[in-house]
Amino acid sequence: MGPMARKSKSKERMVETMRVLLQKQGYNGTGMNQVVKESGSPKGSVYFHFPGGKEELAVAAIRKASEEIQARFGAIMASGKGPGAMIEAVCGVLIAELKESGFEKGCPAATVALEASAYSEHLQQACVDLYDVYISTLTALFEDVWGNPEAARSGAFFVLSSIEGALLLAKTYKSEAPLLSVGAHLKHWCDQQFTPE
Repeated sequence: MGPMARKSKSKERMVETMRVLLQKQGYNGTGMNQVVKESGSPKGSVYFHFPGGKEELAVAAIRKASEEIQARFGAIMASGKGPGAMIEAVCGVLIAELKESGFEKGCPAATVALEASAYSEHLQQACVDLYDVYISTLTALFEDVWGNPEAARSGAFFVLSSIEGALLLAKTYKSEAPLLSVGAHLKHWCDQQFTPE
């Protein structure tokens, strides 16, 4: 493995480590020394790859999470199930991830949005971009059925807000119950909204 491949792997490890730490402990709770230690990267490589320091690394981590969410969410949306079943499946994926992490890993953008977006335009935009993955996908899904872009976007915000709130509660209570409940309610809501008369 040449020096460039090692540098690339080191950068990827730092981004992935930061993503996990943001999910577990947020932006303010994550220090660069912890990222270096847990990623196994040389300390000097942090500022080589991320001259903007912690903020730039956090933005990269949120963008990576956005790409992963887009791929995972896209696969669920391409399943051909109805909107309610698809949204319930998203809740199921989140439950599985929470349980696998011992209820430590929440949304990679939620804590950052609350903590840092007020003083960092770059972090705020990265969080908006992540949430836009959900909003644009849900809007397109609902618009296909409703044919009304404004109602579809409003419905997308309703669904995302419900899921984000349930994810926060599930992590706080260390229980899948909030996501199970919200998933079932959203499925029922969607089934009512999208059942042909």
